[in-house]
Amino acid sequence: MDFLGTGFGKELDYKALSLIWQRYMLDLLGKRDQAVFRYRQAKEMNIDKWWMHAQYGMEYRLSSYAGERLKTPFTRKENSNLD
Repeated sequence: MDFLGTGFGKELDYKALSLIWQRYMLDLLGKRDQAVFRYRQAKEMNIDKWWMHAQYGMEYRLSSYAGERLKTPFTRKENSNLD
């Protein structure tokens, strides 16, 4: 089944969000070419919705953020909380 087909994520903002999170994993796995292809898909959706993941300290506009990730890969940041 096509991930972006009739199953999960019928709304475009959730499709863009799922593309972005899939690409994070591809970047972290060193599969940059695959990540760029899918970041481009999310960018071309032109979704201006603001999204936040407070638990990770992340907030962004969906398609413009995907465009930024075309230039620089997603990288892991170590937790700076000493607890």
